[in-house]
Amino acid sequence: METIRGERLPLYGRIAEELRAEIYAASPGTPVTPEQELARRFGASRGTVRQALAVLVREGLVVRAKGRGSFRADPFSERDVYQINASASQRIREFGVNSSLSNLSSTLVRATAPIADVLLIPHGTKVRKVTRVRTLDGRPCVRCVAYVRADLLPKFHKNQYKTSLLDLLQDTYHLHLCERGCVCSAIAANDEDAAALGVLPGTPLLEAQLTCSVVGNGPLLIDTFHFRSDFRLYLEVGKAIRPDP
Repeated sequence: METIRGERLPLYGRIAEELRAEIYAASPGTPVTPEQELARRFGASRGTVRQALAVLVREGLVVRAKGRGSFRADPFSERDVYQINASASQRIREFGVNSSLSNLSSTLVRATAPIADVLLIPHGTKVRKVTRVRTLDGRPCVRCVAYVRADLLPKFHKNQYKTSLLDLLQDTYHLHLCERGCVCSAIAANDEDAAALGVLPGTPLLEAQLTCSVVGNGPLLIDTFHFRSDFRLYLEVGKAIRPDP
């Protein structure tokens, strides 16, 4: 582990952080320094360098060409970026369901190690924690807890939050989001879930954890959704658009 400004940060995260600024300033199509040279520069293994480059590939900042190396991508080209195509609020409106938010709160907290590692920030860095409960036709269906990089979301006003967090980030803060991933699993409701969703502790819930990045600035947020099992909502969060081989 490397130390940055007194905090612990994985070495691949530091490499990605330094390369991000250099590559973002380059013109689309500019070759990225070969892995072997980067390994010597940072005193790291090629595997660690490859891990750092993979972060930039997921952000849409770098593209790889088999047998040719890595290159600066056009971050605003639909060919190279995972676009967020529909937020939860947009899809809910399409289904004609009445939806609203409750228990909306926003506080600054220090990132735990798992959160900091995903967001590629030093452990203990302040992040914005946004919690809310979404209702459908007056019944609570999902409890949401997001951790957002405070440097990219320095202020937060509840009256700005009209539909969804993704809508807010894109429409109000004008952040260009690219999808990083979504993982789903079955969990048991904890006490906070039970109180917010009107279920008993231990009730089965669906957990969906979404991670998003900002083009050129790296990972932005971790947003975790705990859905009641008796609600069904079909979402197209995003799709990958790639050039033909």
